[in-house]
Amino acid sequence: MTYNDFTNKLAALLLYDSIEDDDQHAAFIDQHVRSWMSTMQYLVNNFKVRNENTYREADVNVSCDGATVDLPSDLNSLIRVEFVKPDDYPRTIVVAGAGTAAANLTYTKDESLYNAKPSYTNGDYTIQWNGTEWELVGVASALLYSSADDVVSPDLVTTWTQETGDLAVPTVTKGNSCDDVISMYPVNYDDRNELLNKECKYSGCYKYAIDKRATRLTIYPYPREDYEFGPQYLQVTWEGVKSDYEGSDVIPFGDDTIDNCAHYVNAQLARKKEDKLVNYRSYYESYLEGRKEIALIQREKAKQRP
Repeated sequence: MTYNDFTNKLAALLLYDSIEDDDQHAAFIDQHVRSWMSTMQYLVNNFKVRNENTYREADVNVSCDGATVDLPSDLNSLIRVEFVKPDDYPRTIVVAGAGTAAANLTYTKDESLYNAKPSYTNGDYTIQWNGTEWELVGVASALLYSSADDVVSPDLVTTWTQETGDLAVPTVTKGNSCDDVISMYPVNYDDRNELLNKECKYSGCYKYAIDKRATRLTIYPYPREDYEFGPQYLQVTWEGVKSDYEGSDVIPFGDDTIDNCAHYVNAQLARKKEDKLVNYRSYYESYLEGRKEIALIQREKAKQRP
C-alpha cells in the first residue's frame, strides 16, 4: 500500500468539521498521520523500514586515511556497509567504423592485465598495450591499427593509425561498465583509531567500526571524489523509523491499521475544539487500546517467521 492509498482510505473515517481552512486542515492531518506512523514504528519492529543512505567525500569527516560518518538519528539496526567504486576499466569495448569490417566487434576484458593495462578480446581479434602502443590485432596476429596514446584503456585513445588494416581507422568506445560493490566488515569500536591512522593495520581492507549508540561510523578507507576512474561513495543500509513518505512510497502499514490511525488523528482533531474534549478522550482511549492489539498481533507474526 502506498502513502496516498493509506490516506485516501483514512479520509472516510476522519472528522472534517474541526478546522475550517482546507489547506490547514490537510496539513494538520498529514502531520498527525506521520506522527502516528513514527510512534507505531518505535513500538513495533515489524513496522520499521529498510533505508539506504549514500555518503560521498563531502559527507564524511576525513582524518588521515580514514573518516567518521554521522548516522541517521532514526537508525534502529545497521544492516550492511558497502564501499562502491567505479570499475577500474570498462568491462567491454566497442569497435566501430573500421575499414576492416571484421574488426567491428564488442570486445570483452581479459581476466589479467597485459603489460600493466587491460586487454580485450573477441575471437581472433584483440586490443592490447604492447608497452609503447595500443594495438588492434586481427587474424594471424596481423597488426591492423595502432596508437601511441598512453592512456589507461583503449576507449580513451583519440588517435588511431592505419597499419595493415583498411581505411577508415576505427572508433573505439566504452561498452559496459559496472560499479564494484565491496562489503565492509566490522571491527571492535575500541580499535576505531586504527582505521584513521596512516599506519593503519587494516591497510588494503575495507573496515568499519560503529559506536555503542549507533550514531557514528568510523571507516577505512573513505570515499574519494577524485578517484581516477570516477567518484567513490559509501552506501549504508539500515533499518529504522521513517515518516517522510512521498505519496507513491510503499508503507509498512496495512488495512488493519487504518482504524487505529483514524482514532489517533480524530483525537487530535477533536482536541482543537475545546467543546470536543470528551470526543478527544474517547478517540484517544480507542487509539491506545487498538495500538496494544496491533502490537500483539505483529509480535505473533514475528514469532511465526522462519
